[in-house]
Amino acid sequence: MTEEMDSCEKILSARAYLYLLFHKLYGGEPTEELMEALGGSDTSEALCIYTQEDETIEKCQGFLERLCRELADDERRQRFLGLCGDEYVAIFYGFPKALVVPSESFYRSGDHSLLSEVTLAVRDFYRRFNVLPARYPRTPDDHIALEMAFMSCLARDAMEAFDKRDWRELVTLLQAQAKFADDHLLAWIPSFAAEVRKMSDPCLYPQLIKTTEAFVSTDRQCLNNIALWLAEEVAPTDRDAPLGGTDGNAAVSSHEDGTGALDRLESLRLPHLEDNELVPTTA
Repeated sequence: MTEEMDSCEKILSARAYLYLLFHKLYGGEPTEELMEALGGSDTSEALCIYTQEDETIEKCQGFLERLCRELADDERRQRFLGLCGDEYVAIFYGFPKALVVPSESFYRSGDHSLLSEVTLAVRDFYRRFNVLPARYPRTPDDHIALEMAFMSCLARDAMEAFDKRDWRELVTLLQAQAKFADDHLLAWIPSFAAEVRKMSDPCLYPQLIKTTEAFVSTDRQCLNNIALWLAEEVAPTDRDAPLGGTDGNAAVSSHEDGTGALDRLESLRLPHLEDNELVPTTA
């Protein structure tokens, strides 16, 4: 089962990294540090896990690699960063003048409302896992950056459950992420991505949002595959309890590379990112 374990480990690490990356991309304004992370090896390696599964993700990896080479020139990099900043504002701060709005309720409420039963359902999901937006109740709970942050939190928890061989907790977390993807992400991100693609002279974000759409769909299938592996290959007795030592110490993590990439990305602070973050609540 070693090969399957290694594959599962890589997928869990890659998906946690990519959800966190999308949270950073859509939650804070672009900076040189963000561009470096986007074109760096950590991002390339995470995308590589999914390139054979989806052509859009493969094209994005190539796009980012070319972009990294082109932005080696300081003048070109500064000019591109300015264009990205303008594009970010147009997409994430353009409402109400634009019909590109980065919140789920706008696409699902029927009247383009920014607060609806959909918003409350997302909030309820957050509360089940003891998190809420840092700017609650002033920030829409269903902003794409917050939904990406939520999936990133659960994905990292899933990594930790895998490290501890706590199969029961892993199944619970994977089921929650699958439901959130079905009930929310997949129900509106395709519409959002379609609207963003109508923008003229795309610079960066339309390509990334299209990739996010592809990634969420591909990741949803990966969740099915992991669940099937757990059901078929991991013994029921093993799924019922952690496989750590009898002294209660957690299993030694084998996710050192994955957590290193996550920690590097997590440390990246962006302008106004604090407006689109989740924080713990009291249970």
